[in-house]
Amino acid sequence: MRYSPLRRALLPLAALGAAACATADGPGARIAVRDSAGVEIVENAGGGLWKAGEGLRLSARPVLEIGGIEGEEGSDLYLVRGAVRLGDGRIVVADGASAQLRFYSAGGRHLAAAGRSGDGPGEFRDLAAVGRAEGDTVLAYDPRAGRISVFTPAGAYVRSAAVGEPGLLAAEAPVGWLASHVFVTQKSRVDEGVGPPADSGGRIHYRARASLQFHGPDGRLLRTVAGLAGNEGVTFMSAAGAGRFRLSTVPVPFLKTLQTSAGRRSVAVGSTDAYEIRLYGDGGQLRRIVRGPAQDRAVTRAHVDAWLRESLADVRDPAVRRERRRQYEALPLPAELPAFAGLLLDGADRLWVREYDPPGRATAAERWSVFDPRGRRLGEVEMPVRFVPCQIGADFVLGIRKDTLDVERVEMYRLTH
Repeated sequence: MRYSPLRRALLPLAALGAAACATADGPGARIAVRDSAGVEIVENAGGGLWKAGEGLRLSARPVLEIGGIEGEEGSDLYLVRGAVRLGDGRIVVADGASAQLRFYSAGGRHLAAAGRSGDGPGEFRDLAAVGRAEGDTVLAYDPRAGRISVFTPAGAYVRSAAVGEPGLLAAEAPVGWLASHVFVTQKSRVDEGVGPPADSGGRIHYRARASLQFHGPDGRLLRTVAGLAGNEGVTFMSAAGAGRFRLSTVPVPFLKTLQTSAGRRSVAVGSTDAYEIRLYGDGGQLRRIVRGPAQDRAVTRAHVDAWLRESLADVRDPAVRRERRRQYEALPLPAELPAFAGLLLDGADRLWVREYDPPGRATAAERWSVFDPRGRRLGEVEMPVRFVPCQIGADFVLGIRKDTLDVERVEMYRLTH
């Protein structure tokens, strides 16, 4: 299949308004800010505003670990869908396998659990997200039941609100809650009825279309932001006899994705086609566009070879290894690497962008660029590999980490200046 150029499906910019205002307050930082029809555009180039010794850093080891201890109550975590830290230091973990909200003390001791699998009040078909509102009210989202459930800080069920359309196929992926209790979800759609071209060998390359749904505290839909470029994918279609077809997937490197995050006052959205993140207010209005430094993102033969080595590292049978290599080398590959790998807004509305590290890059840490609430790049912070941050506060980073055996733990690191 011929690889088609990726289209930019984000909202188009209007004609530029006020002239740009450039600043260079940091070591090598070049920042230009301009206005376009009321939307601020921040262009970052070079380094960041932090000077030597001014940046943030994580503690070398976690200051709190939950999970991974066999036989200990509340330690059997699996399919963790999120974690939040309450104002008194307690931790609430959304455990997808048990469909429970698990409450832990500030020291990590299991205190209580709320919820279970089911359709009744306070129960979940699919516990997909957990959040914290003012007063340490705990919020949980069940996309298959199409509702948000509200719990007290002690874990007692209070009420629920219908959100979106219930059901597996109609489910909306959670983005998160803002301080105003507005809940944001993401809907994706791949056009149906699209078959592979005759010369593609059965491969179907697709790009989902995505939108953001802004819901009020009562679940009512407030606004939709449409026209976003969703995730890419490649599926193989083969004949299964009697007029039926079989669909299968293989890993394809360097595909583009849509990344989202909800903070206190903003929602960050960016397609990894370009280093451009859009920030929306709780009413769905576009407020700011943040652009990161330009990078050389061309996919090279070295990138492909490194990906092949990593993908085939666990394949021991020589015949299977040769066949897999043949399949992988026949795949249509993008011409460019993703511009970044993830997004997170912290409690101070700073934007954290996980930098994309291509295959073959030997690293003991993952790089995250930090932008201040005005969209200016400050510098980089390193986080442990296989660690997915869920919440960043003034002095902590809380997240989920899988070890090499896929055992899940919730870890918290100290964040210092």
